[in-house]
Amino acid sequence: GGGGGGGGCVRHIFWETAYGCPACSKLSFAQMTTPCIRGRENISYRMSEECFRGEPVPPPHLFARCFVDWTNMLSTADYVAMGALAVGAVAAAGILLERYLVYKRLYERYSALQDDNQEVALDPDA
Repeated sequence: GGGGGGGGCVRHIFWETAYGCPACSKLSFAQMTTPCIRGRENISYRMSEECFRGEPVPPPHLFARCFVDWTNMLSTADYVAMGALAVGAVAAAGILLERYLVYKRLYERYSALQDDNQEVALDPDA
C-alpha cells in the first residue's frame, strides 16, 4: 500500500477444511457393550477420537450371544474376604454347638434333680 513507514501488509488467512483432520480408522471407535443377560448383549460403537471419512462407524450388533466369565468376576481381596467369612462362620458354628451340648447336659442334670428331688451339682464340666 501507499504511505511511508516501509512496513508490509500482513494478512492472516484461516481456511477450514476437513482434510486437515485425521482419517477414521478402526481405532477411532470405542465399543460399548450392555451387560450379558440370559446369554444376550447389545454391542454398539461410538467415536472415541475426532476423525473424518476413512473407516465408517461399525454397525451395532443387537442380541449378540455372550457368556459370563465367572473366573474374572472376583478379585483376590474378594476371595480373602470370603475365606475369612467362612472361617468365622465355622468358628461361630463350633461355639454354638459347644454351648448347645453344655446346656443340654445341664438340662439333663436339672431334669434328674427334679425327678429324684435331690441336690445335683450343676457344674458344666462335671
